[in-house]
Amino acid sequence: MKNPGSNFHGNTSDASGFVGSAPSGPNRQQRWGCGTNQSGAVIRQTTFRRIDVRPILARGEDPYAEIRKRVDALKPDEGLAVTAPFLPSPLIEKLGSEGFKSRVERGAGGGWTAFFWREAP
Repeated sequence: MKNPGSNFHGNTSDASGFVGSAPSGPNRQQRWGCGTNQSGAVIRQTTFRRIDVRPILARGEDPYAEIRKRVDALKPDEGLAVTAPFLPSPLIEKLGSEGFKSRVERGAGGGWTAFFWREAP
């Protein structure tokens, strides 16, 4: 299926209409461009703030408080990318119940990155 969304800056896009660019560096933001999803709704450009919870987990701490703080600080055009050593299913369910959309990607080395955002009303 051809992507109905537009591509920007030569980045890749997927069948859902999302357009993205990989961040260059450990703390860079990732951006998804405007396009349309499968139902034809317009999706605005979203900047993803990143948090890697692997060091927090390695210290034996629960990362939820830090994730919650960052989620609560998101602006309307921002999302959060959470990198973890496992698929963060409870977080996906929790933020989904709060109106967040999500997408997950399996990373090299077995980790996962979950992207969370709110669609434009």
